[in-house]
Amino acid sequence: MLKDQNSVDSFFDSTTYHLNKKCLILAGGWPFLNPRKRKTIWLAINFSLFIGFVAEIIYIGEIIDRTTEVINCLMVICCAILAFCLSINGAVKSHSGAIGTVVAVWMLVAYDLFFVVVVLHCCGMFAVLRYKIKQMDIVLYRYSYDRQLAVKKIEEIVMYHLKCLEFAQKIEDFFCIQCIIQILVNTIVISVIQLADTSPQESFKFAFVGCSGTFRLAFFNVCGQIVNDQSLRVHDQLIYTTWYEYPIRARKLFVILYNRSAEPCNLTGAKMVNLNLATYSALMKTAMSYFMMIIETQ
Repeated sequence: MLKDQNSVDSFFDSTTYHLNKKCLILAGGWPFLNPRKRKTIWLAINFSLFIGFVAEIIYIGEIIDRTTEVINCLMVICCAILAFCLSINGAVKSHSGAIGTVVAVWMLVAYDLFFVVVVLHCCGMFAVLRYKIKQMDIVLYRYSYDRQLAVKKIEEIVMYHLKCLEFAQKIEDFFCIQCIIQILVNTIVISVIQLADTSPQESFKFAFVGCSGTFRLAFFNVCGQIVNDQSLRVHDQLIYTTWYEYPIRARKLFVILYNRSAEPCNLTGAKMVNLNLATYSALMKTAMSYFMMIIETQ
């Protein structure tokens, strides 16, 4: 435990985090502070704030008979607080559109990156499974006489394949509703983007929106296609094994694994449409047909 603490301290003592560490220690927010020391710092900060507040109250109590001065003091304090709040609110209102756009874009980017991370992790699990199958085939070819070893290796592959399928199913369950919403929104945006064509400047803005919608449609469908391809490569890897050299009991387990791996893992949108390049092509054809129809009717 002490060794881990020393490694953490040495990491945050670097030039990148040194200033943040000192500021957090002074504020009592450093997570590795001694609890007693943290309480002492917080008590000192609260006590200093309380002393300043008490001093103001005492001064107002001394001049309580002079109503005009008391009112002036309170008005100055209230005006200072209101001016500070109004300045912040004014800046927020004047830049509310930009702030809202930035927040929305960052949320979409974070969602997309999280989707990419879990999809790549799933593909990595299938790649590890193929490597395990390859190594299993080498071992069983050398020790084909050992039935217990063969059954054990096949069981390990089956259990890891089950983990891969469960993880892919979790991705499907978590993202299926979001994916169909993204598909519908982006397809509709691409279809009706011509209705917003009012000026060259506006056309450029909405053309950018249409391009981003096209990219997002391609993004989700490419990720779904990658998962589909990686799951089928497991089946291809099983084809090239020397399974006919395995013991009878191991062959039965191998047949179960072989038949299950023939079914690809598909990411869908609300369990209705598979995410793949064929779906992307169909969506783009539909969106472009409505787009051209709107152009002809205007």
